[in-house]
Amino acid sequence: MKLKSNRSRSKFWSEHITAFHSSGLTRAEYCRQNGIKAHQMAYHLKTQEEAISNDSPSPFVPTGFARVEHVPAELIKAPPVSIEPTTDNVGVSISFGRGTDPVWAARFLAALGGGAR
Repeated sequence: MKLKSNRSRSKFWSEHITAFHSSGLTRAEYCRQNGIKAHQMAYHLKTQEEAISNDSPSPFVPTGFARVEHVPAELIKAPPVSIEPTTDNVGVSISFGRGTDPVWAARFLAALGGGAR
């Protein structure tokens, strides 16, 4: 795979990283299915993580906001999820649609940084 410019290379890896994160596949499996060398994917994932951490405020200063990555709607294969504030406005209640895959739900909660209570 020979990409012509830095812009096309950046777009290529950005799209693959986004697709990988939403795929639910292991890195090795995603790379195999998409003809990508695993060590190249590892490099670009690490580079992206470093860029995000360098742009983030200090981990010791709470901001109240979570970093969110835009994912094109056509890549989302998620079941309906309802997120509502609790009656005491201290937390949120998360409800998953009927037939939601428990593994997907666990990954969703892990991505939010929490778990079921």
